[in-house]
Amino acid sequence: MDELLKELYNACHPLLPASTEQYVDFTEVRGGGVFIKQICQEFDESDEPVSALFTGHLGSGKSSELEQLAYELRRHGPECRHRRYFPVVVNAVDYLDIFDASLLEILLAIVAEIALQLKEKEGIELKSGYFQKRWEEIRRSLFSDVEVKEAELPLWMGKAKLGLKEADRNSRKQLRERLETHQPTLINEINLLLISIRDTFAQKLPRDAGPKYQDIVIIVDNLDRIQQVAGKAEGVESERALFVDGAKLLNEFRANVIYTIPLGMVRAIEPQLEALYGRRPFILPNVKTEGREGHEPFDKGRAKLTEMLLKRAKKTPIDDVITPEGLKFLLDYCGGHVRQFMIFVRQATLETNVTPIDLKSAEKAVQKSVTMYSTTIKTEQWEMLAELDLSESKSWDNNDPARRELLENLCVLEYMNGGENETIFEAAEPWYAVHPIVRELRLFKTARAAREQKKS
Repeated sequence: MDELLKELYNACHPLLPASTEQYVDFTEVRGGGVFIKQICQEFDESDEPVSALFTGHLGSGKSSELEQLAYELRRHGPECRHRRYFPVVVNAVDYLDIFDASLLEILLAIVAEIALQLKEKEGIELKSGYFQKRWEEIRRSLFSDVEVKEAELPLWMGKAKLGLKEADRNSRKQLRERLETHQPTLINEINLLLISIRDTFAQKLPRDAGPKYQDIVIIVDNLDRIQQVAGKAEGVESERALFVDGAKLLNEFRANVIYTIPLGMVRAIEPQLEALYGRRPFILPNVKTEGREGHEPFDKGRAKLTEMLLKRAKKTPIDDVITPEGLKFLLDYCGGHVRQFMIFVRQATLETNVTPIDLKSAEKAVQKSVTMYSTTIKTEQWEMLAELDLSESKSWDNNDPARRELLENLCVLEYMNGGENETIFEAAEPWYAVHPIVRELRLFKTARAAREQKKS
């Protein structure tokens, strides 16, 4: 493998959000919703803390948007003009077992991450007698006396030392039972901690210089990856327990907070979520790479994904990285799904030893994903997919469990900015398309042909 291929392989890690240098603004080809600008404006203008929900397909680029938001907040960028914020990004999967999570653990994770980032980035060490006691209870519940060596565990060491994710289910269950009586108090204690943080910010610089930060923003990323809440069935029941039943608690932070939430849930009960959180969830559609009717290439979307690839390749001329035929093939079959595009590029680097990546290597990279789709789709779902592909409206019933499943496993992709000459209402409606790889599968083509024959 030559050096450029190696660099590209590592630069296209599908699970890592884009760095500031790698970030590309896809707003124009996602439907025009300017997430960072809009949320900053709301933070600045609102007299009360904002609790916002953020969603999109897994791998659509939410983490990259959130990391870029954190960067803009931290540097007091042009989108955040009036207040200075200290952003704390909490990666939920660093703390939680996605098949055995709880609201209690989410609250503890937020405290631990705030304490860690303040210590690492600002040299501020939080003190809280209440949480000091909780940290000790957690350690005593999850570990033996032999393992618990520190006399006192600072709050900022919670992430490294608490081991919420690593503990077995029985230990976590015992911990929840032990701390259950504290849950109503936890959010109040967190809010007291937030007050102390603001006071500390105010004291960090002389009054005439003004504080470096005036407030804090908590960003809880990857919460949409939680599959099961303790005591609830996996899937919809757990999602409702977390975001509907838990809404009162999640809304009680005296700070601006953003939570990521599953796309299927938002599309199924969006009006209810808007009522619970006081604002509609912000939805990050896929990058539009083809038209709503006829699947003709959408050049603006493809150009943006190519720009992303150029940044990952450190602005090496694109023809030195991949041939035009190879690039077109990857763009044709990624469906505008950012993570899948990066997976394809990364895999293509393994299919050749020299640059530029050719068409044959691109084809082999895409071919690796065929089995994933052909074995995922159930017999009765092929007809649903054919119906969608042939429909004029390109609408999708996300309340139907079988259809929602197809949305969640990326067999169906969601987009915005569908066509020209639309009313303001039509332009705001999402539309759906069968994944390009699925459209090439034999069973899909058979179902589509059968449906066309019925219509004629």
